[in-house]
Amino acid sequence: MDEMGFAVEPTKMGGISFGEVCKRYAIQLQKDLSQGLGKPIHKTYLNVISKWLIPYFKKVPIKAIDDEIIDGYERHRRNKLEKEPSKTTINTHNVVFRAVFDFAAKKKYVNRSEIPVFTVKNKGIPSKRRPDFSRDEYRHLYRYMRKWAGREKGNWITKYKRKLMREYVLFVANTGMRPGTEPMNLTWNCIEEDWLAPNGKTYIRIWVNKGKRGERRVIARRNIKRSLGRLREVTRRTEPDDKVFCMPDGSEPKDMSALFTRLLIDAELLYDRGGNRRTLYSLRHMYATFRLAFRNVDYRRLAKQMGTSVMMIEKHYAHDEAERYPDEFGI
Repeated sequence: MDEMGFAVEPTKMGGISFGEVCKRYAIQLQKDLSQGLGKPIHKTYLNVISKWLIPYFKKVPIKAIDDEIIDGYERHRRNKLEKEPSKTTINTHNVVFRAVFDFAAKKKYVNRSEIPVFTVKNKGIPSKRRPDFSRDEYRHLYRYMRKWAGREKGNWITKYKRKLMREYVLFVANTGMRPGTEPMNLTWNCIEEDWLAPNGKTYIRIWVNKGKRGERRVIARRNIKRSLGRLREVTRRTEPDDKVFCMPDGSEPKDMSALFTRLLIDAELLYDRGGNRRTLYSLRHMYATFRLAFRNVDYRRLAKQMGTSVMMIEKHYAHDEAERYPDEFGI
């Protein structure tokens, strides 16, 4: 028995199979998530484990996994995807591999010296530039939403959700928060609309308690104050513990991504200049691009504001570096 009460599964090489370790690690992740101790990224881990790792490595002894077996898995992945995976996909799988092996080492199923090295070097295709909005496109979007949100077409739920969507778009675009878990878990007591900063000025400060990298404070742009006022009028749920974005009964709105796609189709903004399809995340990407391009925000500060790393900011948003400092290159 191991310390979790599992019988250690014997294999021809002795020890436990990698598939069994994956199952046990998944149980631990699910337990953490159910108790509120997990992170949103753990849902991605569970998906990779169930869809990819367990089916392929089901009975392979964990101590048998070496570079040759990993190469075989990578060929299997390419064949199943029917294309070369992106570096982002490969890196995600590698992160999960490392997490499973780390779990195994802590349970003494394997020695750390036996853990293979996982790398994306010379593998995969570079990720495409993330689609965002230009200033003119965003201006067109928020102006278009004024009429779109007030349409009389559809039943009361449809009309309600259009109004909610307008404020949701403005909120994400002006905070840089991750669409989905971060704004959907906010309650009114997470928002300080007149927070007094050390510089003597007041700002809107938001406490994000369900972020990918844990809790953080976000400073929103001042122009969302009117949007917050409209939100209160729309939902009529304004108690401290009420969700900021909710249906009339207080429940979480569903299908917001699909509704945003419908909005972009109507506004003729679904695809960017490179033919890439936009999503709600395009608003977050736009926020980062605008903060760097027009406010010259420091990478480190922007990373903290957005709950990400400096490396990710440099990787995805450094594409306009020359345009931000033309004098350094054009004179």
